[in-house]
Amino acid sequence: MSDNTLRSETISVSEKDDLGQGDILRLVGSKKPPHMGVIINADCDLANGKTDGIISYLPLYSLKEYLSEFWIVDFLASQKNQIISNILCTCAFPRDETDTLARWLHDDDNADIAKKLADAAELNQKSKARLEEQVGNYISVFCECQEPNKQFKRLCARQKNPDQYAQKQVHSAYKQMGDGHLVVNELLSEAKMGFVVRMRRIYSLDEGLFFKSERHFLTKNTQPNFAAIRVCKLSGVFQFKLAQLFAYQFSRVGLPDEFREMHSLVLDDVANSFSEEPA
Repeated sequence: MSDNTLRSETISVSEKDDLGQGDILRLVGSKKPPHMGVIINADCDLANGKTDGIISYLPLYSLKEYLSEFWIVDFLASQKNQIISNILCTCAFPRDETDTLARWLHDDDNADIAKKLADAAELNQKSKARLEEQVGNYISVFCECQEPNKQFKRLCARQKNPDQYAQKQVHSAYKQMGDGHLVVNELLSEAKMGFVVRMRRIYSLDEGLFFKSERHFLTKNTQPNFAAIRVCKLSGVFQFKLAQLFAYQFSRVGLPDEFREMHSLVLDDVANSFSEEPA
């Protein structure tokens, strides 16, 4: 096996090859993400007809699709709350004014809200400037547009270094993914880079709706409204990693809370033993 093969994430596959675990699919007729998938059935089950006529696959998203579907809304909600909290802090208003302030910020007549808040709080010039920036951020991002991706783009644009801010947040989102995801940098069938296999949900489809190639699909007499067309395949090491992560995701055993609480007590006891030892 060549060094280049070992480093490959995906490999080409012949129309003659049987469907197998790790085959990457393009989902025809999918109106919303996921638009791709990865077969998860074992090769032996597929070869010996042990799937009951149903083939299962894991959803495969572009990284941008994944962020839009599973991260961006929660991130924006946290930023929205943070900006409101900052405004209240700048004005020295109580925390229980959060809902009132939010309604005021979303009011159609919010053009002079920063000035009104500054006057009510009797702010100095430095605090006024900070308040104007905070209110401007909130109105521009959360009041003038509703689509999450556009809100995130506007939030980035209002930072001192938009590119650096966006990179920091995306890197943070990547670290939050956890073990139930497999990130693939590139697919042979796609020009763009960055994909995520999400293992928290399994999709199934009648095996008659799976096609080994684009040609196989196009030459069928009747084309179904929804189908899965194989476009390439995960390389050996990535097939193994996929199976490993999938098995862990669906077979792990959680311990009762009592044991975790006991762990905390044990850790506290060890920490106390260090603090009590003479120097």
